[in-house]
Amino acid sequence: MYKRLILDNQERLKDISILRRDFAFDLDLMKLNKIVTFIWPRRAGKTYTMFQTLRDLIEKNFISLQDIVFVDFSETLERTIDFNRILENYYELFPQGTPFFVFDEIQEVDNFRAGVLSLFNRGFKIFLSGSNSNMLSSELSTQFRGRMYEYFIHPLSFSEFLRFRSFEVKPAYSTMEYGMLKNLFGEYTTYGGYPEIVLVESLVIKENLIKNYLNILIYRDLMERYRIENEYAVKYLIKSLILSNTKEINLSKIFNELKSQNVRISKNTLYNYLEYLENIFFIKKLTNYYAPKGFYKTYLFDVSYTFLYKNHTDYGKSFENIIFFEIQRSGWSVYFKRGTKNGEVDFYLSEKNEDIQVCHTLNSENIERETQPLLRSDAVRKTLISFEKSNLALEGIEARGFLEELAETGEW
Repeated sequence: MYKRLILDNQERLKDISILRRDFAFDLDLMKLNKIVTFIWPRRAGKTYTMFQTLRDLIEKNFISLQDIVFVDFSETLERTIDFNRILENYYELFPQGTPFFVFDEIQEVDNFRAGVLSLFNRGFKIFLSGSNSNMLSSELSTQFRGRMYEYFIHPLSFSEFLRFRSFEVKPAYSTMEYGMLKNLFGEYTTYGGYPEIVLVESLVIKENLIKNYLNILIYRDLMERYRIENEYAVKYLIKSLILSNTKEINLSKIFNELKSQNVRISKNTLYNYLEYLENIFFIKKLTNYYAPKGFYKTYLFDVSYTFLYKNHTDYGKSFENIIFFEIQRSGWSVYFKRGTKNGEVDFYLSEKNEDIQVCHTLNSENIERETQPLLRSDAVRKTLISFEKSNLALEGIEARGFLEELAETGEW
């Protein structure tokens, strides 16, 4: 069974065309005894990112093509896998080979912990990927203390989106090019950064793909994985999270709304559903710096889902969502601030002692509302990020423009 799979994926790796991501694998990991895990939302481009990494390792002579044992467990029907059989099948093909195991969507296998541990203890190099943070990050870190190194891959950033759409980022644009750039950002804020959707031109197909992704998330990643039976409550919670994106989530309100509809569910169950949605990378929670155990805001891992429940793009919310994940990619610890007389600050970077406000379009009508929380803040750095850099006077506040920085540096 696995012989053909091993050979097919070696051929696939050799021939596939890859659009490169902004991802750099640290080659020093090849010298260490580590299980390398790649964790990401489903459909975020994981297979291509892993193929990109494997291609680089082959080109740098760390491994050879025939070493690679790539198995995507989302394509298999078995929930229990004989990992020794995979090893035996490899040696039947390559008796003198050195297998390099790459297991994709490993959380689909019930006995993956024992199988991976067995291969690791025999000294084999292993890459794991999955689209469930709880199944990988927390559980494996317990079993492989100090032996695991983790990468997290997001959907496409805007700079990656432009590369996938063959748009050149450069320091200066003609009027037509700048108009094209703004139009592409409008598309990015509407349809998001899932690679498959980005590469499709048809708006009808884009919409159908988004619906399909959401259905897979609901039925496979949530209801099947966590054995959930209350489909209506799950869908209602998801819709509520999408509509309240970037805002504080009020589960008590959602509970009362469901109760008024005669839907039987407990608050604890709703909290469990919310945790599951974070585990499968549908949302990311952001806590209040002043009250980390209190209310929190939620952000969507990809803004495309808002398209399904709104008849127009909310550029303000989508822009804030995009900036949040740009900050996440940078690795800074991020919070929001609320609970003082200073008003609410969108983001606070604790290591830099920096307050950040985000406003898609800053103008004379909203400038006071956006700047007052910063002016009252005691943070060392105070930053206001808008889509295009504002020319309005912002004394004591650093104004940053998303498009200008992208043009100057090629990234944000």
